[in-house]
Amino acid sequence: MNVKFIRYAYIWCGVMALAGLTACSSAAPSSSCRLEPGFSAIQVLSATDLLDMASIADTDKPIGESYSSELGGAVLTLHIDKEKGYLERIFQEPGDVAVRQRYQLDCISDLYLKGKTISGKAVRDGLILLEEHPNTEGIPNDIGILYKRD
Repeated sequence: MNVKFIRYAYIWCGVMALAGLTACSSAAPSSSCRLEPGFSAIQVLSATDLLDMASIADTDKPIGESYSSELGGAVLTLHIDKEKGYLERIFQEPGDVAVRQRYQLDCISDLYLKGKTISGKAVRDGLILLEEHPNTEGIPNDIGILYKRD
């Protein structure tokens, strides 16, 4: 009797684990995405130039998978996984350890992406990304960064 109980317990735990994995891995972000109205008024850092969002040309080209930028000698790279709904940013200063920040996305459409503390918009020259909590002092939390499509 004890052996049967243990066997059923293992089977039950396996089924529950499988059900949980399936539920987690199939959760894609919403494709209906809009940015906060204030996003259109932010300033954007493009290499060493500070631009107004209004001066940056729109695009109809959808958000891609990888982008990069340079900021004061540091190299920033982005990887976007639309199916799993996350964005990972890597900040690498010469001679220092890379700082990785991963964001879960609540929504991602052809031209916009949004998470709890991140917003992005596809533009003609790439992707503008605003991180409210970038987890590194080298990235401003109140200015968007223009990343070029790789």
